[in-house]
Amino acid sequence: MKKSILYIFVVLMALSLTLGAVSAEDVAEEGNAAGGDIVVTDIEDVSVADVEVDVEPLTENEYEIYWGVGVANNGPDTAYNTVVRVDGSDNLYLWDIPVISQGTYYPEYGVWDVGDLAAGDVAVMILDTVKMDEGPYWVDAIAVSDSADPDLSNNYDIAWVGLDAAAAEETLPETGNPLAMALLALLAIGVGGIKRRF
Repeated sequence: MKKSILYIFVVLMALSLTLGAVSAEDVAEEGNAAGGDIVVTDIEDVSVADVEVDVEPLTENEYEIYWGVGVANNGPDTAYNTVVRVDGSDNLYLWDIPVISQGTYYPEYGVWDVGDLAAGDVAVMILDTVKMDEGPYWVDAIAVSDSADPDLSNNYDIAWVGLDAAAAEETLPETGNPLAMALLALLAIGVGGIKRRF
């Protein structure tokens, strides 16, 4: 059975070559195959950056919670067009952003456009949120860039205040697969967001 499959494969390859398939020499000479341009990218020119995000509750009082969101590039290359998608529980209202070290935050979309982040650099943002209802409260963030990222396990983080076992399953989102979260973030950034309380 395996020999017959191999035989059919060899026959099909021979037919495709005799019926005018493009050879490697033709591609090299003409620069295109089947009417489309071939873009050759040197693998050494690809930027590789390990983007990491961290969310921490900083201070809390009766009415407010301050959160810190940080994004770092662990290298080895620049993280181009770094973007952080930030979200929070429905019982929080984003009141102010007293500190942002780099880039621009768009609250209507929950998107922090950090921009290019050199290897070893860190950007931080502080969020001032108002408690609209009882807790627990949470803020999460996911970071992506146009550079290749070899470690997606540190691209997502979540922090909470007033967490208790009874409310945790109902209020907190599942963290899920970091790759799936990155793809969802890219989709959300590309499509745009709906204006939310946070």
